[in-house]
Formats: sequence, structure tokens, C-alpha cells
Amino acid sequence: MRNPKLRGWIQKLVYPVGEKNVSLLGQAFKIDCQSEVGYYRASIANNSNIFFRDEVPQFISFVAALSPGMIFVDAGTNIGTWTKQIASLGQIVDGLKVVAFEPHPRTFQRLRENCSELNNVQLHNLALSDRNGTLDFFESTTSGVFGVTKSNFNDADESKRLRIAAVTLDDCLGDVGNIALKIDVEGHELEVLRGANGLLARGALRVVFSDGIANESYREFRGILVGAGFKIYNARTRGPESADESYHAIIAVRNADGVISR
Repeated sequence: MRNPKLRGWIQKLVYPVGEKNVSLLGQAFKIDCQSEVGYYRASIANNSNIFFRDEVPQFISFVAALSPGMIFVDAGTNIGTWTKQIASLGQIVDGLKVVAFEPHPRTFQRLRENCSELNNVQLHNLALSDRNGTLDFFESTTSGVFGVTKSNFNDADESKRLRIAAVTLDDCLGDVGNIALKIDVEGHELEVLRGANGLLARGALRVVFSDGIANESYREFRGILVGAGFKIYNARTRGPESADESYHAIIAVRNADGVISR
């Protein structure tokens, strides 16, 4: 709109007048809703869309912990939003490579197309677990909550049960070191971490991020990481982990002093 006076009049009709506390990129800000209307609109999108509210702040936290030569392992990559973004950082972070796992066959096809132009990515149409073999895999209303665990959270459809191949991280990654691991597997997080006991024991895992670990699994999940020398943060706020949440989004860093807050 090229008429500034008309634009200002409409803006005052549509948006609040005065200051307001909003959330952007996982942090709190005070803004003036008129003179910083772009930030106000962004805060509306932030609050109404889980991708902007949760995933973007978590992604920023994770990227802060990456270092040259790391292997980013994406457990439950879906269509590859994290895989593709982090692979593109290989142009900035020297030697950065990506190994991504997506068990659902149709989602995997879209993942492969999305990453077809990347030369620092390995894609595996496999699930990760605490043993090699096969698992029941349940579809739901959206691919973001497909998983091996049925719950109120994923509204799993019994008629769309699949049998999928599963491997452990220990067997799949062998003697690889300097790993940053993202786990987003809708209720199977603890099993994925148990399958990395060998990597943990030899110090190969440096960063672990997991989104939405349920309380019934979190105590053991946390104990494994703390026992291996990790410091745990809230992945959304980058502050101390929150013990009172029903689902725990955390980032854990080995030798963590100064990594998240730098």
C-alpha cells in the first residue's frame, strides 16, 4: 500500500496500540505493536504454528553446538527440514556431514527428492532402536506423528500398520566419532539412545537433542546422558532443563561450558 496515511490508519484498526511482551525465536521481547508491527505479526505466527514456536528456537540451540568435522545424525528426519538445513551449513562449518534416518517408505521418497542435490548427506530408509530387526510402525493423520508407539499424542491408525526395518546406532555408525544427534521419533527416544551405548561409552556422541520425551521415559533418558558426562539444557529457552514439563525438549552437550550461552 503506497499511501502512508491510509496504511497507518488501517494498521491502527487491525493491530493493538502500545507496548506488548511477545515471544520470538524462543526469547521474550517487549515491542511497540505499531512501530514494530512486523515483529508483532511474526509473534502471531510464532504462537499459532508449532514450527515457528518450537522447531526454530530448538534448531538455533542445536546449531550453536555444532563444530567443524561433526557428523549430524538425524533420527526421524521426516521430509528433511533439519537434514537439509544443516547439510547446507557444510559450506560454512568445515567438514560437516549428515546421516539421516526415516523409516516410512513414502515419506522417505520425498526426503530423497528434497536432498537430491546435496553431496554431504547419507539417507537411510530405516528406523533406529535398541536392537536390530523389525518394528510395527503406525501411520496417523500427519507424517509428523507417525511412529512405532501408539499414544493419545499420535492417534495411530491400526489399519495402517507397517513392518519396518530397524538398526541400532552402534551397528550403523561403527567407529564414527564427533557426532551431533537429533532424535525426533514420537515416543521411541529412549530405545534410540539405548542403541547408542557403545557410542556413548567411547565419547563419540558430543551433542544430543530430543524433542518431546515423555515423563515415563525421561528419567532413564536423562540418567544415561548425565552418566556419560553431558550437561542438559531446555532446547527452547537454552536455560536449565524444566523438570515440571509433561514432554521434555532438551539439548545435551558434552564438555558444555560456554557452548549454548556463547
